Amino acid sequence: MKLLAGTSKGVFAVGESGEVVSVLPDRSVRDLAGVGRRVLAGADTGIFASDDGGRTWRPRGLEGRTVWKILPGPDGLEPVYAGTQPAGVFRSEDGAES
Repeated sequence: MKLLAGTSKGVFAVGESGEVVSVLPDRSVRDLAGVGRRVLAGADTGIFASDDGGRTWRPRGLEGRTVWKILPGPDGLEPVYAGTQPAGVFRSEDGAES
């Protein structure tokens, strides 16, 4: 994927030939962040992760919370912080695996 955009209708991707496809539908996505080769999406239903440039996604936690902000550590890797509603700050030491 050439470009990813988080929207109130999910994540949309623009491919190499310019086609636009929905890759994480039916989620209100508040933030996208790169952590190494992984892409994380903060949504109204938790955090989702993609390890293939945004083609496929899987839930990674914080279900029941709206994730407003994802912030990787200073080297672009761990730790990863997530700011949520209900109000909270969460920290992951393994690239949002837990």
